[in-house]
Amino acid sequence: MFIEKTGIEKLICIQFSKEFSEISPSDFIQNILMEKVNTKKIIVGYNYRFGKGKTGDVEFLKNKCKEFNIEVVAIEALKIDNKVVSSSRIRGLIKNGEVEEASKFLGRDYPIFGRVVEGSKRGNLLGFPTANLEISEELYPKTGVYAVEVEWNKMVFNGLANVGFNPTFSKNDSKSFSLEVHILDFDKDIYGEEIKVNFKRRIRDEIRFDSPELLIDQIRKDIQWAKENVFKH
Repeated sequence: MFIEKTGIEKLICIQFSKEFSEISPSDFIQNILMEKVNTKKIIVGYNYRFGKGKTGDVEFLKNKCKEFNIEVVAIEALKIDNKVVSSSRIRGLIKNGEVEEASKFLGRDYPIFGRVVEGSKRGNLLGFPTANLEISEELYPKTGVYAVEVEWNKMVFNGLANVGFNPTFSKNDSKSFSLEVHILDFDKDIYGEEIKVNFKRRIRDEIRFDSPELLIDQIRKDIQWAKENVFKH
């Protein structure tokens, strides 16, 4: 909720604490918005709800605020392809690996920032060195292989990211989640540095291969597919 106060020309944002969730919608409007804040104008989203049990909605807010001469403006839902743009929809798409669809609603590719840490260096042995990102509380896409763009030192590179547990080499009882990025045409030492990984498109599920040779062959195919279907654009 955004509130315009008397005598102030800019909008201010009020962060409501847990205590506000126990106040009835009517008391919230009268005791907080009117008496304490002296509100003149309120801007809310189309699906805004407030008060104890979230029983107050936009219509209730508009009707009640008329008594105090408070103007209420409800922002209409933003839609793309007739679908409402919302954080929950975007999170769901990312969790399902639909990063290309998520990009349409975000207006940009979904990024993950991370510091490059030392890993098993297995990628070097396979001929595809990877930058292992330190795992944080980020929202990670569904496990699998993705075509990505990597930003480092104000430069942008194409790459492939593996999100998951490396089933070809992980034992069943020692799986460890990781985000590894193979940056194409790149040979810099970037340990300890931060990079930004922009997810472009999901290529495939994470697969357990019977041998490293089969994995190497699949990685080559993944790179070729990404070059033909993602990076050429």
